[in-house]
Amino acid sequence: MNSGNFLPPDPSVLGVNMSTQVVAPDTTQVDVVLAAHHDALMNRPGVVMLGTTLDMHGLPAILIGVKAKRDLTGLPNQLDNIPVVTQVIGDVKALPD
Repeated sequence: MNSGNFLPPDPSVLGVNMSTQVVAPDTTQVDVVLAAHHDALMNRPGVVMLGTTLDMHGLPAILIGVKAKRDLTGLPNQLDNIPVVTQVIGDVKALPD
């Protein structure tokens, strides 16, 4: 067998319906917006973590984690047209190396 001529099988032959396959969304723009707002968000009282996630529609979003419910007040719903998802996660402690 010549490995240079290998072609992967047609997914439909394997019974895979490609129309139902989930493709990971591009988070490049979310990363750019998160980087631009990182310091300002982390300086807000109660904000303990930032990251990326998917919103309730499966679209890339910025995740803001706060210590307590009261810390949710005044947080944005979006930043530069990127949705923001908030979550109360409590205190965050770094693990020792």
